[in-house]
Amino acid sequence: MLVNTPSILAAQLLTFLAMSSTTLAERVKLNFYTDYLCKNYQASLTYDWADQMGSGGTNCWNWKYGNSMLVAECPNHGWCMCLHYFNENCSGDYASTIWNKPKAANCVGAAQRFGSFRCYYYG
Repeated sequence: MLVNTPSILAAQLLTFLAMSSTTLAERVKLNFYTDYLCKNYQASLTYDWADQMGSGGTNCWNWKYGNSMLVAECPNHGWCMCLHYFNENCSGDYASTIWNKPKAANCVGAAQRFGSFRCYYYG
């Protein structure tokens, strides 16, 4: 289980950003929260490797952080969605979050139960 310390988060974010590479047109931002209702902001993660919906893309990140999360930005597209998998390597059952929807459709609580995620955009 990940211990949520600033130094561990910083190291993970640097590793994550170093592995990210595509254009700014594919940027998606996730916000993480200390509570289970996406109210008490903890950190954010911006990455540039979301796949276009229907492209068959295989972006996947094994990641476990925060107690809840939501899609905070999808600036260059009208629609973004992230799938949060209970297993690593984006396999098995998942919950979804959709940008620009009410928190009921965009906030996923108990985030520590997820082992990986992938995001898509449409536009």
